[in-house]
Amino acid sequence: MQKTVGILFLFMISCSLEPSSDWPEFPQNQGVWDFVSLFGGTSEDIAHAVIATQDGGYAILGNTSSSDGDFDFKNTTDSDIFLLKFSASHQLQWKQTYGGTDDDRGHGLIELSEGGFALVGYSRSSDGDASNNQGQHDNWVLVVDAQGALMWERSYGFAGHDHAFNIIETADGNLFFNGYLDVTASNGLGNEKKLNASSTRHGVGEFWCHKIDKKGQILWRRYFGGTNNDRSYDAIETSDGNFLLVGVSESQDVDISSPHGSYDIWVVKMDQNGTLLWEKSIGGSGYDIAYSVLENQDGNYMLLGQSDSTNGDVQRTLGNSDFLLTTLTPGGKIIRMNNLGTTAFDSGQALLQTSTGALFAVGHTADRDGTPLANDLLLLRCHRQGDALAEYRLSGSGLEIGYDLAVLKDGSLLVVGESSSNDGDFSGAHGDKDILLAHWY
Repeated sequence: MQKTVGILFLFMISCSLEPSSDWPEFPQNQGVWDFVSLFGGTSEDIAHAVIATQDGGYAILGNTSSSDGDFDFKNTTDSDIFLLKFSASHQLQWKQTYGGTDDDRGHGLIELSEGGFALVGYSRSSDGDASNNQGQHDNWVLVVDAQGALMWERSYGFAGHDHAFNIIETADGNLFFNGYLDVTASNGLGNEKKLNASSTRHGVGEFWCHKIDKKGQILWRRYFGGTNNDRSYDAIETSDGNFLLVGVSESQDVDISSPHGSYDIWVVKMDQNGTLLWEKSIGGSGYDIAYSVLENQDGNYMLLGQSDSTNGDVQRTLGNSDFLLTTLTPGGKIIRMNNLGTTAFDSGQALLQTSTGALFAVGHTADRDGTPLANDLLLLRCHRQGDALAEYRLSGSGLEIGYDLAVLKDGSLLVVGESSSNDGDFSGAHGDKDILLAHWY
């Protein structure tokens, strides 16, 4: 299916301590959805991550509860992790699922330098592919070969719900993953440096990260947060050899020094050994959260999420909630803040910068031409400093969310997420929620 996408009016507010540079040299109406595909069965199927692979193709990770349709080789209706591998010509090469008889969900994916893939998410299973479980959900890491065959897996967790969302291969050849820990259920365990009486001051959720070797052995692990709910959703290894975690904090004590409201974007920078270098709360009195972070070509950090605040660091919103794009120096100073989106509810889920410096952000919106609808997938093309250039939507009568995006070798984009529509831009639906794959150039 090929279609030209119309450009809808895009609202944008930015505040900056630096002037904007020139606009990129391409027309503002550039953008075509080359095809939109749905995968899955009659149950719930969601894609959370997509990466370009070394062979010119790509791989998609998520979770499926289906045992029919595209997952007719799966024997149970519980949620398992899936991995789909496609060629450069968009042909499905193979598909695999991983899990046990309980709830297993995949969120983060990388291709390893030596070949194969590392997957991360969380699992409640203690059978099937999952060899151990400590309580509710555990952080779950799997390494598979180039054809998806399981090489090893390991769970990391304690008695409560512990979730992992992102994994990276570090410069020294190890692995780093992040998410959150129910430190109340762990009774303070999960951070060797805080294993003392003060550890019990922490609350129901902490930023939690691990550095492990390529066999899954723990090199170190750390948690940070306060006495309320704190969750990290993304992390990067920075060019100065440190780590940066982003997410949301509901706490106003312990490791959080300058909170703004009930829910703030929270940023934590650690050195290569997990020692806290600095932390920063960003937001206002409303709900502010960061889902994605990258280090841009200027060496600054760009965070994408959502905000409905109208005070503090956020001057005002365009609607009920906006894509919030924040740029920080390596030391944590706010350089620029962009509110992007429509007059309704918008949420940014993932951010990407191309080799030319162009920025793309993906998420969802509940507005179309001023009329509230079920959420549409929303892709924004932005100037390198974050100013909005154009928006592109995929719409149906149901719910559409874009969770991740990747750039292929030819410069085109892949967007993945979920869809519950079988009309509009979507056809061939399988069930309640389908894996959404869209190609843009």
